[in-house]
Amino acid sequence: MVVNKLNWFLLSIILIMVVVTSLPYIYASGFSNTELNFGGFLFNPIDGNSYLAKMRQGWEGNLRFTLPYTAEPGSGAFLFLFYLVLGHISRFTGFTLLTTFHAVRVICLILMLLALYNFFKGLMRTERQLKIAYILSVFGSGLGWVAMLFGAFTADFWVAEAYPFLSAYSNPHFPLGLALLLWIFSLSRRYLENDGFYGNNWYGIGFILGSILLGIVMPFGVVILVLVLGCLGMWESFELFRLGKFQGKTSLAQKIYPTILIGLGGGLILLYYYWVTLNDPVMAGWNSQNVTPSPPVWDFIVSFLPVLIFAIPGARIALRDRTKSMRILVVWSVLGFLLLWIPFGLQRRFIFGLYIPLAGLASLGIDKLLDSVRRYHNVIVISIIGFSIITNIVVIMAGIGGILSQDRSVYMTQGESQAFEWIDKNVQKDAVILASPDTGLLIPAYTGRRVLYGHPFETIDADTQMDIVNNYFNNPDSAGASGLLTMVDYVFVGPREHELSLNVIQFNLPVIYDEMGVTIYSVYR
Repeated sequence: MVVNKLNWFLLSIILIMVVVTSLPYIYASGFSNTELNFGGFLFNPIDGNSYLAKMRQGWEGNLRFTLPYTAEPGSGAFLFLFYLVLGHISRFTGFTLLTTFHAVRVICLILMLLALYNFFKGLMRTERQLKIAYILSVFGSGLGWVAMLFGAFTADFWVAEAYPFLSAYSNPHFPLGLALLLWIFSLSRRYLENDGFYGNNWYGIGFILGSILLGIVMPFGVVILVLVLGCLGMWESFELFRLGKFQGKTSLAQKIYPTILIGLGGGLILLYYYWVTLNDPVMAGWNSQNVTPSPPVWDFIVSFLPVLIFAIPGARIALRDRTKSMRILVVWSVLGFLLLWIPFGLQRRFIFGLYIPLAGLASLGIDKLLDSVRRYHNVIVISIIGFSIITNIVVIMAGIGGILSQDRSVYMTQGESQAFEWIDKNVQKDAVILASPDTGLLIPAYTGRRVLYGHPFETIDADTQMDIVNNYFNNPDSAGASGLLTMVDYVFVGPREHELSLNVIQFNLPVIYDEMGVTIYSVYR
């Protein structure tokens, strides 16, 4: 009976998540009309369009990624294979890139929810602990909504990879990465519960293949896996040694077997990525400006309250658990926090999934609190969960606000959409187009053509290129304009370019397209 109840509980959560994270996109699509066309993204459209540009490369038959927002793309490398493969799938199925993107996002969301449930089911001792941990981790976030009242914009509004809900709302590769991470953690737990039988080939295959896939989808997840499982293995080996049960290399090999295989599998992917950034000058330039520092400590604390409060007593309970399996929640939480402050340009990437172990520990603390009070159990749980989900509600409402206001980051004009279709059919594949920064974000995603500037990371020397483009549209008759035109094949002038320019834009260039408020000029070399 309990199993059936839990199955209905799981199915209910999956259904709610699919509906809540999909309805805003359906609603936004319904606002498309004869004047506007939904761009497909309500959360972080800058990165969303960059994913679409990568899928576009796959749709065109490529498996080597080249920077889509840079005039000189270089030879390319086997990076972002997940989105390149999605592009191939879109071409073979006949679905649009956006349809494939969101369909796969929903599939990955379901995989994440199943893996998360399996992860907590193997750790929690009671149904109440399981339900609290699961609901908190799925729907919860921080107290950024409180900080917002004082003018602050904290990480729980925008660092999607830390939170399952935001991960599922923003793109497909975050929830898929979390699903793989949690699945490998669960596999490791089962391996250790079976006394570390490292001769079982199925475990070995699972660790290697799972870590390779994780390395392709979310490379920093491999680092988290290796460090967390490595620390757990060393910890248990030390305890065996202290108790006089340590059998030398055999005991140590059993405990760190998952870590070794994960390092061999996913580690090879990471080594390839590192090699590319050292040997490909274009990718090295991209990597040098792909800096993601962690938020300040106060921001981190606000972004993980209120679960942080209950995670502290929950950690004590986890450490006292006789099966020792709950230690993973403590080790993951502590290492995740420490990794955020190491002197490394991509330190924020280590926040990946960090809300999950903290929510797990918090459920233990909340469960202990409920044992100490006799009344108002439901009020306490609902209040804690309620305070934890408001930030995510604000995120959803912000997207709705963008829909109602017809925000330019959410919608493009039908004139722009039609012009992109014309470019796709009539402009050579290797063309470089000069457009405003906002339009430059869209052109590679919808046409596959390159731009001088379009993305803060994927345009080489992005700040300089953005200044050059902005200055050109503000003063197209300047001394440097003619030199800039030697770098491009076409100039795109639409509503975003007119908003950027202080003057009416008129170029002394041949007009090859002029429809619905968009003019495209050809540049003779």
